[in-house]
Amino acid sequence: MQFYLLNGKPLRKFYPERGLRQGDPLSPYLFLLCNEVFSRFLYHEQQKGNLHGIRVARNSPEISHLMFADDTIVFLGANPSKAETLVRCIKKFEDWSGQVCSKPKSGLLISNNCNPGLKENLWRILGVGNVKNTDQHLGNPFLFGRSKRSDFNFIKTKLCDRLEGWRLKHLSKVGRMTFIKSVALSIPSYTMSTFKLPSLSCNELDSIVRRFWWTGSIDSKHFLATKSWNALCQPKQRGGLGFRRFEDINQSLLSKLAWQLATNDNRPWCQVMKAKYFPRESFWSVSEKITDSFVWRSILKARLGVAEGACSIIVSGECIDIWWQPWIPWLGYNDFRTTMEKVREIAPYLVCVADLMYRNTKRWNHGFLRFLFGDELGAKIGAIQIVKNGKEDFLVWKSSTSGCFSVKGAYWMAQSGRFNETNRFWSWIWNANIHPRLSLMLWRTCANVLPTANTLNPNNCKCFFCDSGDENPLHLFATCPFALALWFSCPFPVRLDTIHFGSISELLCNLCEGADIEKRSQMLVCYAVLFETIWNVRNKILHNVNASWSVDQARRDIVNRFNEFVTSHSSPSLSITASGTEEVSLNIHSKNLVVVDGSFSNGLFGCAAIIIDRDSLEWSCSSAAGSYANALVAEMEAITLGMKWALRNGWDEFTIASDSEILVDAIRTRRLPNWQSPEEFYSLLQLFDSSSFVNVVFVKRNVITYVDELAKNARHSQSGSLNCKGEGFLPVNPAFFWC
Repeated sequence: MQFYLLNGKPLRKFYPERGLRQGDPLSPYLFLLCNEVFSRFLYHEQQKGNLHGIRVARNSPEISHLMFADDTIVFLGANPSKAETLVRCIKKFEDWSGQVCSKPKSGLLISNNCNPGLKENLWRILGVGNVKNTDQHLGNPFLFGRSKRSDFNFIKTKLCDRLEGWRLKHLSKVGRMTFIKSVALSIPSYTMSTFKLPSLSCNELDSIVRRFWWTGSIDSKHFLATKSWNALCQPKQRGGLGFRRFEDINQSLLSKLAWQLATNDNRPWCQVMKAKYFPRESFWSVSEKITDSFVWRSILKARLGVAEGACSIIVSGECIDIWWQPWIPWLGYNDFRTTMEKVREIAPYLVCVADLMYRNTKRWNHGFLRFLFGDELGAKIGAIQIVKNGKEDFLVWKSSTSGCFSVKGAYWMAQSGRFNETNRFWSWIWNANIHPRLSLMLWRTCANVLPTANTLNPNNCKCFFCDSGDENPLHLFATCPFALALWFSCPFPVRLDTIHFGSISELLCNLCEGADIEKRSQMLVCYAVLFETIWNVRNKILHNVNASWSVDQARRDIVNRFNEFVTSHSSPSLSITASGTEEVSLNIHSKNLVVVDGSFSNGLFGCAAIIIDRDSLEWSCSSAAGSYANALVAEMEAITLGMKWALRNGWDEFTIASDSEILVDAIRTRRLPNWQSPEEFYSLLQLFDSSSFVNVVFVKRNVITYVDELAKNARHSQSGSLNCKGEGFLPVNPAFFWC
């Protein structure tokens, strides 16, 4: 019997007669609520001593059960009394919830060291069979055999099933590209997040996707690939299609697990792994052993990639392994290890980075550093910032400004040596204002992917139009008389015989250079339609010798297609109304206001602050200048300047307004916005903690133009601090801050 609450009032009671369907979005939440009761049953019996979980190591946490929706794994000792207790809990849960445990889908996994008679007794009590080698839990193998390739063969089967079918065979090139990125590459992601797949299995998956891309089917054994798979797996801005190799994806996903262990995450699985594999060692120094599990060996393979992109921020230095944990920001991990091995020969007794510091004052021992690392490197290490206001040492990801790790960042870090240089021309092609079909046509033309005659038959590659030159992309689309006539009569006419260029990409780059974004997009649409028209006419002649073609008909097709694409992709004009340009008041509650801003350029910064009393409308201004290599520090110094000045004037409750949204969000969430300036940020947080109530709000720069000019003048003059009382009207509009 149940009832619902509507507007806080109970409706009439009713008796549910039908359950939820399996795909209902509400069903997982109901499973969680119901299984929480079953979890309490097990926990209660565990408290009474009737059930005991397992420990994988002496100091690891005891685990009795793991749950995910309606899938549950229970761990208990091979004891009939404990098995009977578990059966009672299941029976009680079934009576309470109305759900029934699916015995045919359940299995029992018992150690091989268990007595055969005891095994039979446990099977009889629980009423379930033995776990098979082919059984899976949450889509992953429950048991692993000697052949990991066979264990993960189900991924290959699943991928083939998704890529088969008559519908996919009729997809266009753009459709295949989208399907590969959104479906095919994501199929093994869940399994790859936990296990290191064999290289041969990853190569087979790459082969299936590669075959589907070029032919639209996975059945073709022989096909023409005019571009290597490694080239297609480049980012779009670097000349590829943004595909990713499965082995690279696998390595990046495993890096997340390695990062969680490296940062001493408090997750239960991290505690278990630490107690099992490195209870008295650092995660960075533990070596792989023959007896290690498959999962642990997979994580260790991803550790090197994490070490290459990570860096330790020094607070006390006590928790940083001086030999293995990366703590010198500018060194790659291999160079770091080489340097530290040379230091080990001089001082093998060192344990942590704190051994290089004066612990009482948290300062570097510069003489000791020069002795260990030499004068130049020792002085450079002595300039590394020590965070005196932090709590404990922590790890940051160097390629991210905020220092936060991401799988995408790990992928780019690992593949940066393989990627080409960024080219703005490819960014122009993959513009949102250009239809994906045309973008792909431009890419295929400029990347020499089209199967022209010089690729198919170099010995006989005469042009189908002029029969005088060899057919290659440059001739077919630019220097052929047929192409020259179309270029001269297209919506953006050009006389190519007066332009010097060596490739199609160079030609387009020269033509679009200097144009604004909208015009450049229209030009690329025009040229893509031109390429597509030439290619279609060429294929028509190739497959039908008697096919008719003319420049006039091709010209009309280009104009019609261009107008069609431009009309369909034209962005609607945004009408700006008077109400849309009005600024909305912040309506702050405190009567005291501090408006701050910073300016930074070429290593020099200036900061300014204006303090305003709402009641008296009196205001004062202050500015300061200095040098630093980080633009965000200018904003931090501006807030620090304004706060200290307000506190000196006896203000305890006030509001700070800044135009740095990144810094405002960082202060509110107390998360480091830039890992290269931790000392300044944590000092700023300490200053906030010393006040009773300080609110931080974000404002746009056009609201505080006067403060912005003060900060710029301070940066240019570098004249030191300036404090003065303001006269006349307020330099900011008070109606914007107070209603």
